[in-house]
Amino acid sequence: MVIKKKLKNLLVSLLFITLLIYHYNLHQEKRMYEEYISIDIYNDMSTLVVSIIENGKLYENILEEEVITRGDADRLKWNAYNILEFSQHYGSVASQFNRIKSEVFHNETAENAAQIADLFSEMNGDEETDFDNMDEVTYELNDVMEDKIMQLKELNSLWVDSVFKNVAGTSGDKGEIEFDSDEFRSNYEDNSVSDNFWVHLILDLDEDTRNFLTVNELNSIEEVIKN
Repeated sequence: MVIKKKLKNLLVSLLFITLLIYHYNLHQEKRMYEEYISIDIYNDMSTLVVSIIENGKLYENILEEEVITRGDADRLKWNAYNILEFSQHYGSVASQFNRIKSEVFHNETAENAAQIADLFSEMNGDEETDFDNMDEVTYELNDVMEDKIMQLKELNSLWVDSVFKNVAGTSGDKGEIEFDSDEFRSNYEDNSVSDNFWVHLILDLDEDTRNFLTVNELNSIEEVIKN
């Protein structure tokens, strides 16, 4: 009986130690995963913010100069791809982390950013943009294209407002925001996943897009682009 009792105690102790090791390893894996995700969130949100801010400046310059250069179209295309990729991806990540409910996120921003990217991609065709041809004028604004650019700028201005509202490191008037990468880094580099700024930004961008479409009685921005 004494041997059986000692054996039972030993088995209980081994089970306890095994569970302890398992939970420790699980905690370590979760911590490492969160650190990995934090780095991605920090880098990708920085790119997203810069893309939205730069688009505002590009639209403003196009309306002033009344032309679209190959360089303008190339930057607007890639910025739209960034907005498409990161709004879609981090909407999914936020859902996985139970930060948002799937029914409140409609992914409208990604869908409409894809249509914007197509517009500017078609302007440049298959020719690559480089230092030698970036200033080449590919489109002179007429009344129709000017109206399209103004509406794209209006949508982007809503996104700019959400950047200003949610992201540290942005300053200035809402219509003319500057981005301070040092302040952004000091706020988010080490704890991006635990700070919900990126969740709020993705949700607000989605709401901005839906509000823009509703106010302008559109199903998607494609109706503006193809008009």
